[in-house]
Amino acid sequence: MITVLVVDDDPLVRKMLRLTLQQSGFEVRTAENGKVAVQQLDERAAEVVVMDIVMPEQEGLETTAQIRERWPATKIIAISGGARLGPTGQVRLEASQNLRLAHRLGAHRTFSKPIDNDELLAAIRELAGESPDTP
Repeated sequence: MITVLVVDDDPLVRKMLRLTLQQSGFEVRTAENGKVAVQQLDERAAEVVVMDIVMPEQEGLETTAQIRERWPATKIIAISGGARLGPTGQVRLEASQNLRLAHRLGAHRTFSKPIDNDELLAAIRELAGESPDTP
């Protein structure tokens, strides 16, 4: 069974992704930021990490670089909805900028939020080496 670590600071996103992935037959663990994700990977490996970019404590770009260095066989899927700054909601970094940076740091796939579940599932299966028609 493929193990996926979902890293996102939004508890609703974590829950939605966990349920979607579990229903598709994956073993799923979750972490609320990059620091917790690294701790979890130290304890037990995951084949694929689905990681948000903008998070408190330790954000996704730094964590992507760490994972690529420490666990080079682990595949990374970066996700982002962009970063908002201040009460007016001005966009500081667009999702596409975050995802381009994540790709440069070693993310294997990138997705903007909201994520198309079918595309995400196909990417996880492909990165983990499963055939596309595996349920």
